Amino acid sequence: MSKDSFEEGFIKYKKFYNQPKECSSIINVEGYESLYVQGFKLEKIDPATGEILEVTEDDLRQVYTNELSGNEGILL
Repeated sequence: MSKDSFEEGFIKYKKFYNQPKECSSIINVEGYESLYVQGFKLEKIDPATGEILEVTEDDLRQVYTNELSGNEGILL
């Protein structure tokens, strides 16, 4: 089974953002364990004001990196 580069895996991963949990797949990234991903939503809140902020591609990349590294509990 071929493995994706980090960037190719991220492109696949971000397709699951704002999708229902029923959407799922396994992403195989070189140098990491296989990552099972389901549709997900993220919410980013300013701790000072409680205001909901826009989730950026950098935020998604940070969550993806955390999940690949086994740090799912550490989101943003």
